[in-house]
Amino acid sequence: MPELAEVLSTVSDSTIKYDPMTVEEFASTYDEPKGFGEVLVSLYVAAERNLMDEVTDDYPLITGEKTEDLESYLKRNYKEK
Repeated sequence: MPELAEVLSTVSDSTIKYDPMTVEEFASTYDEPKGFGEVLVSLYVAAERNLMDEVTDDYPLITGEKTEDLESYLKRNYKEK
């Protein structure tokens, strides 16, 4: 999440801060539809534990397309309002 905040700050040319929530706050904040907060919190916890940093070649294998890092994609597609 700190890295995501850094990328978003760079692309938007403004400061975006990461302010961590407790697991309970996260589940409650994003509990729409009802009960979905518990599902999302598992992703939040996995990211916090660096369990989502594995890079595979699944996307190009399935789609036949090249992957692109988030910062490059956002720089190409972000339009300031």
